[in-house]
Amino acid sequence: MELTDYLQLARRNWLVLVTLPLLLAGAAFVYTGREPKVYASTATILLRATEQVSTAGTGSAEINSASLPVIAKEARSPEVIAAAATVLGGGITTSEIDAALTIIPPEQGSTLDFRATAHDPKRAADVANAVGNAFIEVRRASAVEKGNQTVANFDIQIAELSNKIDQFSLLPDNGANKTALASAQSQFQDLSNKRLQLQADLKLKQGAAEVVQVAQPSSDPVSRKPMEGGLIGLGAGLAVAIGFILLRDLLDQRLRSRDEAEELTGLQVLAQIPLDPRTLKDDRRIAVIHKPDGVVAEAVRSLRVSMRFLSVEKPLRVVLVTSAGPGDGKSTLATNLAASYATGGFRTLLISADLRRPRVEKLTDLEAGPGLVEILGGMAEEEELRQRRLPQHSEFDEAAIAPVTPAGRASGARRRAAEHAIEEFPTPPGRRRRPTVDVMVEASVPAPAAAPARNGARPRKTLQIVDRARAVADNLWVLPAGKPVNNPVEILGSPLAKDFFALAAEQFDMVIVDSPPVLPVSDALIMAHLVDGVIFVTSLRSTNHSHLERGVEAVKATQARLLGLVLNRVPQTGRDAVYGYYGK
Repeated sequence: MELTDYLQLARRNWLVLVTLPLLLAGAAFVYTGREPKVYASTATILLRATEQVSTAGTGSAEINSASLPVIAKEARSPEVIAAAATVLGGGITTSEIDAALTIIPPEQGSTLDFRATAHDPKRAADVANAVGNAFIEVRRASAVEKGNQTVANFDIQIAELSNKIDQFSLLPDNGANKTALASAQSQFQDLSNKRLQLQADLKLKQGAAEVVQVAQPSSDPVSRKPMEGGLIGLGAGLAVAIGFILLRDLLDQRLRSRDEAEELTGLQVLAQIPLDPRTLKDDRRIAVIHKPDGVVAEAVRSLRVSMRFLSVEKPLRVVLVTSAGPGDGKSTLATNLAASYATGGFRTLLISADLRRPRVEKLTDLEAGPGLVEILGGMAEEEELRQRRLPQHSEFDEAAIAPVTPAGRASGARRRAAEHAIEEFPTPPGRRRRPTVDVMVEASVPAPAAAPARNGARPRKTLQIVDRARAVADNLWVLPAGKPVNNPVEILGSPLAKDFFALAAEQFDMVIVDSPPVLPVSDALIMAHLVDGVIFVTSLRSTNHSHLERGVEAVKATQARLLGLVLNRVPQTGRDAVYGYYGK
């Protein structure tokens, strides 16, 4: 994604970016304002090298960075915490002291900070001081215990040396005995002096640590202030909002751009129809008629221009409009496209072929009435009667059932043109009105003189679709769906439907067929191969990727001529925006 994509994403989700951080900031502000205040106090302990005494002599263990973590761990040992709890009293438990205590080893030097927190500032100071003093006392007791153990070891060694001296005194007075006696007496004297020195030091032992800073009650709480809590909540809310928006965008499978549509389907986008809020508010508003200088009307005209170039190789007289699923705006597009052809001076027929949920009638403000279902039903009855009235092939020659020739159709059309005049509909300048012609069941087959028609067969009249359709504007007729039926697939997929579309192409300059979506039902797939081309409508930020792919593949499987995509409801701002020259 580019920077502009992120900006558009933020613009589409501005409500989340604003609401969520403010909600979390307000909640954090209220929570920090209501929670009890917490106070902290710190006692500082200075560590000294501990005295190490052994039979070899005395020495000291220096304080270094490696030993500090070990000493800090000893400072909150169970013995220290228990000793502090005994000193504090008041029913305080060792777990409460351990939870409130923090031991902070220094980065440099040889001090330990005992930090305690509590809701009462005096309580915090008392805990810090009690733990610090308990640490010194436990450390001193440990050192005294070790010193006493060393004194005991000295006593054992002194007793052994005393026995040796007594034994050497009984031996003969020679040079070797005198040397051994002198050595034993010297060791005896050294150990005795060390023992006396160690006993003196044990009386002064302070645990190799002392308090250098006593903890004092603090008047300034360390808990967060309401404003600080609000700022933290604001930052956390912003982070959560951004993460939520990015995750939702990643999981969102709705169509987001023209490039995605063309990449998913391999089809070109013939036109982009902008989002018109006024159309959403008024279903009966045909943009091409009511706002001819608007961006929607201009976009529909651009679609008509694209279709003009597509009809160079093969004429487009009957075009079916469909979509993957409901709600993509195919009926609105079909209505506007038909109105665009009509305003361009073409005799246009708009057929409502969605027999399940017809929408064209509502868009054009027509009342329900006879329409496509009744016409196809009448053609079926007429065909059945014709089959009954035709003579058997065995009784008459082939001329009796020969198809009507183009010359015969033309003569029949000229003969009936005067009977069904349509002067009330204006003809575009420079255009010759297209004569109506007989097709299929409407053609009369003259019987030869030698073989008169049986069963009283009579010539039939040509089906004039313009008489069954309803005029809604200059050059624009609408054929309603008709009464609801239980078998729309059988009706629309019958051979008579193909003949009907051929008849409509003869009587009108342009025929636009509004069909049901291809995924829920198969009505549009049945009609796809009966027309000259199919326009597939998809809605930006509404149609699912998988639905679009499946819908286009379903139409391609019928071997129909798929003209391309129409991207509907494109915003008038952003990278894929639709711009108008006149206005909005």
